[in-house]
Amino acid sequence: MKSIAKFELCRELYELSGWVWTDFYYKILEDKPQDVDVVLGRSKDGLHIPAYDAGFLIQWLPQKVDGARLVIAGMPMSGYWGCAYLYGLNISFDASQIADTLENALCSLAIVLWKFGILTKRL
Repeated sequence: MKSIAKFELCRELYELSGWVWTDFYYKILEDKPQDVDVVLGRSKDGLHIPAYDAGFLIQWLPQKVDGARLVIAGMPMSGYWGCAYLYGLNISFDASQIADTLENALCSLAIVLWKFGILTKRL
């Protein structure tokens, strides 16, 4: 199974973005809202929240924001991942994210970009 961002982050990003083009989904059964399963594709029953993986998130995050480049780094001594937009060695704006997995860091960064208005829905 692919590594995906945790449910809470995926739900928040989905509510902001409406991004649904993923292979995996968190399936929430209506009669058991505390139970969440990860499934391939959508089935006919239950509520489905996209489960975002690193490849999907990197594809949809802008590679540059106002000239600052997206930088992703693993931190092997701590086991954490970080991502930010940098001008040279300086963070361009307060959107850097650190998390326990690459997927959680990227998903958190996407949420911040939506909240800052950098990512917007296109009709």
